[in-house]
Amino acid sequence: MVQDLLREMQDAGEKTNLSGLKQKQLQEADDLSAAFEKLDLQLKDQEAAERMEE
Repeated sequence: MVQDLLREMQDAGEKTNLSGLKQKQLQEADDLSAAFEKLDLQLKDQEAAERMEE
């Protein structure tokens, strides 16, 4: 599994040393954080719209 990930990263021209792996993890964490922020904003908008309907 790890070897497959390393091979994919090498094929994509990414660094496969520890700093490269850490950078990949940080990017994935940033992507997840952005997705959750977007969902949170959508939920807040939806709740506000529901309150206005009442």
